[in-house]
Amino acid sequence: MTKPAVLASSSRATSPSHASSGSTSSNTDSDETVTVETESSVDEGPERESEDATDDERDITHRVKLKSCRGCKSGKAKRSRRTRKGPDSPHKQINHFGEETTVDLFQTHHNEDDWGINDERYGAVFYDRGCNWEQVMPLAAKTTQDFVEALVIFKGPEEIKKLYSDRGPEIIAAAKELNIAHCKSVAYTPKDNSIAEARVGLAKSGIRTIMVTSGTPHQRWPYAAEYYSFAKNPMIID
Repeated sequence: MTKPAVLASSSRATSPSHASSGSTSSNTDSDETVTVETESSVDEGPERESEDATDDERDITHRVKLKSCRGCKSGKAKRSRRTRKGPDSPHKQINHFGEETTVDLFQTHHNEDDWGINDERYGAVFYDRGCNWEQVMPLAAKTTQDFVEALVIFKGPEEIKKLYSDRGPEIIAAAKELNIAHCKSVAYTPKDNSIAEARVGLAKSGIRTIMVTSGTPHQRWPYAAEYYSFAKNPMIID
């Protein structure tokens, strides 16, 4: 008599009508509903980010990556960068002034009315990687003598062992006159001189911000450059 009872219980567990009313089956259905909602929310994200691309463009070029597209997942996959930083890094650690110094020049304005009070229209941005020291030196002309004076003021009594810059003739001549090892970037390749280029961008934006907030006219930009250098380099130590 127990065998028919076992058969009856197994038939109730497998029947669709009883499966929809069981507590265990209802939990499974609710879990499936949550899963469907999660997948829909994930699929909607990339589509909202790529509203500028039409359906035909997605199907033809796949310019915009979609997480739901099998081709985009395989074709647009990127290898994760494996960089190692810290004391165990194989890269050279720079801790002293003059070990690696970068320099680059920028021009302020073509209009003579906007030059400095002493006709300064160029700026030399020096940056030392060893002590994170940055200084902007206004120049009236891009001559060797002017750049030598700016370089001497920047380094002071210390010695610059290696100088990185582009192939500006005034920089090359000044480094040769001061007997400084000079590493030059590839011509017309800003990425090869990326650190110096980045420092020029930061210095120019910082000087412009100081002039706008203080109401300083363009002729006083050398003072804004001096204040930028003074405000950036000191460090407050408790």
